[in-house]
Amino acid sequence: MKKTLVLILIVVLIIFMVIPVIGCQTTISEGNLFDRSKITIQELKQIRTGDIIWSLLSVEDLGTEITNDLGAVYPATTGKFVFISFSAENVGTDFRTLYDLRVIDDQGRIYSICNQAYAYNIGGPVYSACSLVDILPKVKPQNFSATFDVDMDSKGLILELTDLLIPSKDVAYMDLGL
Repeated sequence: MKKTLVLILIVVLIIFMVIPVIGCQTTISEGNLFDRSKITIQELKQIRTGDIIWSLLSVEDLGTEITNDLGAVYPATTGKFVFISFSAENVGTDFRTLYDLRVIDDQGRIYSICNQAYAYNIGGPVYSACSLVDILPKVKPQNFSATFDVDMDSKGLILELTDLLIPSKDVAYMDLGL
């Protein structure tokens, strides 16, 4: 079991090493959209999936580019940036790894975390990057942030939250209010 977990983590790590090369883009093609009619979207600010309690702290539309403290500008490749801050608490007994989050728009387009945006220190020191981080059991909630590069016409954004198991046994969808 542990060998399988290590192998899965290595594969996920390799994937995250390749993602920055291809940029922040929609994760699906236009012909294969997520069917939102088959899910329940919750308008709560806190959701539990398995042993993980997720709390939405803030959501912000950052526009078409972000600038760091030194004045370097990073333009959106898909459309505009959406910044989400949240906390995750593991109330179980086993550690979990947060490896990705997905945002889905009203048209069913799926967006993964834009890892390149972390170089621009969005959110300041209060939040940690949320790619490949362990969520330890029985520890106070940890604060994270994620930036997504979504299409300009994206609206009705929802955040997909899981129990962080591979494969997930419990999935929920939180309305982001954008």
